Amino acid sequence: MGKERVIINTRSLSYQQHFGFFNTSFQTIGFNKKISIRVYDQAIENELTLVKFLVESYNDQHLCEVIYHSVLNITDADFKRLLEHIDRLYLDEMSERHMMPEIILN
Repeated sequence: MGKERVIINTRSLSYQQHFGFFNTSFQTIGFNKKISIRVYDQAIENELTLVKFLVESYNDQHLCEVIYHSVLNITDADFKRLLEHIDRLYLDEMSERHMMPEIILN
Protein backbone atom coordinates (compact mmCIF):
# COMPACT_ATOMS: atom_id res chain seq x y z
CA MET A 1 0.00 0.00 0.00
CA GLY A 2 1.28 3.46 -0.81
CA LYS A 3 0.48 7.13 -0.37
CA GLU A 4 0.28 10.08 -2.71
CA ARG A 5 0.80 13.67 -1.63
CA VAL A 6 -0.77 16.23 -3.95
CA ILE A 7 -0.63 20.00 -3.41
CA ILE A 8 -2.65 22.26 -5.71
CA ASN A 9 -2.71 26.03 -5.73
CA THR A 10 -3.91 28.49 -8.38
CA ARG A 11 -0.59 28.39 -10.29
CA SER A 12 0.92 24.92 -9.85
CA LEU A 13 0.45 21.31 -8.84
CA SER A 14 3.04 19.42 -6.76
CA TYR A 15 3.08 15.71 -6.05
CA GLN A 16 5.09 12.93 -4.46
CA GLN A 17 4.44 9.20 -4.14
CA HIS A 18 5.44 6.97 -1.23
CA PHE A 19 5.60 3.22 -1.79
CA GLY A 20 6.95 1.84 1.47
CA PHE A 21 10.72 1.69 1.01
CA PHE A 22 10.60 3.75 -2.21
CA ASN A 23 9.72 7.46 -2.37
CA THR A 24 9.64 9.52 -5.53
CA SER A 25 11.12 13.00 -5.58
CA PHE A 26 8.77 15.95 -5.14
CA GLN A 27 7.66 17.28 -8.56
CA THR A 28 6.04 20.66 -9.31
CA ILE A 29 4.20 21.48 -12.54
CA GLY A 30 3.02 24.98 -13.38
CA PHE A 31 -0.17 25.58 -15.32
CA ASN A 32 -1.93 28.42 -17.12
CA LYS A 33 -4.81 29.57 -14.91
CA LYS A 34 -7.42 26.88 -15.48
CA ILE A 35 -7.42 23.22 -14.50
CA SER A 36 -9.95 20.47 -14.96
CA ILE A 37 -10.10 17.42 -12.69
CA ARG A 38 -11.92 14.29 -13.73
CA VAL A 39 -12.14 10.58 -13.04
CA TYR A 40 -10.23 8.32 -15.43
CA ASP A 41 -10.68 4.98 -13.65
CA GLN A 42 -13.34 3.67 -11.30
CA ALA A 43 -13.72 0.45 -9.31
CA ILE A 44 -15.99 -0.93 -6.62
CA GLU A 45 -14.32 -2.70 -3.72
CA ASN A 46 -16.07 -3.82 -0.50
CA GLU A 47 -19.10 -1.70 -1.48
CA LEU A 48 -16.90 1.44 -1.78
CA THR A 49 -16.54 3.31 -5.05
CA LEU A 50 -12.85 4.02 -5.66
CA VAL A 51 -11.54 6.39 -8.30
CA LYS A 52 -8.32 7.52 -9.91
CA PHE A 53 -8.31 11.06 -11.27
CA LEU A 54 -6.39 13.19 -13.70
CA VAL A 55 -5.72 16.91 -13.88
CA GLU A 56 -5.76 18.73 -17.22
CA SER A 57 -4.66 22.23 -18.09
CA TYR A 58 -3.82 24.22 -21.20
CA ASN A 59 -0.28 24.72 -22.46
CA ASP A 60 1.15 27.89 -24.02
CA GLN A 61 -0.34 26.90 -27.40
CA HIS A 62 -3.81 26.65 -25.74
CA LEU A 63 -3.90 22.87 -26.18
CA CYS A 64 -5.35 20.71 -23.44
CA GLU A 65 -2.84 18.38 -21.79
CA VAL A 66 -2.80 16.04 -18.80
CA ILE A 67 -0.43 17.45 -16.18
CA TYR A 68 -1.04 14.81 -13.49
CA HIS A 69 -2.79 11.50 -12.98
CA SER A 70 -3.17 9.72 -9.67
CA VAL A 71 -1.71 6.25 -9.34
CA LEU A 72 -3.60 5.20 -6.21
CA ASN A 73 -7.35 4.90 -5.67
CA ILE A 74 -9.27 7.27 -3.44
CA THR A 75 -12.89 6.96 -2.36
CA ASP A 76 -15.54 8.72 -4.39
CA ALA A 77 -16.39 10.77 -1.27
CA ASP A 78 -12.76 11.94 -0.96
CA PHE A 79 -12.74 12.83 -4.68
CA LYS A 80 -15.87 14.95 -4.25
CA ARG A 81 -14.27 16.64 -1.23
CA LEU A 82 -11.16 17.36 -3.36
CA LEU A 83 -13.35 19.04 -6.00
CA GLU A 84 -15.06 21.16 -3.33
CA HIS A 85 -11.68 22.33 -2.02
CA ILE A 86 -10.47 23.18 -5.53
CA ASP A 87 -13.65 25.15 -6.22
CA ARG A 88 -13.14 27.02 -2.94
CA LEU A 89 -9.51 27.77 -3.82
CA TYR A 90 -10.53 29.41 -7.09
CA LEU A 91 -13.45 31.29 -5.51
CA ASP A 92 -11.14 32.75 -2.87
CA GLU A 93 -8.55 33.73 -5.49
CA MET A 94 -11.21 35.37 -7.67
CA SER A 95 -12.61 37.27 -4.65
CA GLU A 96 -9.16 38.63 -3.79
CA ARG A 97 -8.43 39.63 -7.38
CA HIS A 98 -11.70 41.54 -7.77
CA MET A 99 -11.74 42.84 -4.17
CA MET A 100 -15.00 41.03 -3.43
CA PRO A 101 -16.01 40.08 0.12
CA GLU A 102 -14.88 36.65 1.28
CA ILE A 103 -17.30 33.83 0.53
CA ILE A 104 -18.05 31.61 3.52
CA LEU A 105 -19.45 28.14 2.84
CA ASN A 106 -21.49 26.74 5.73
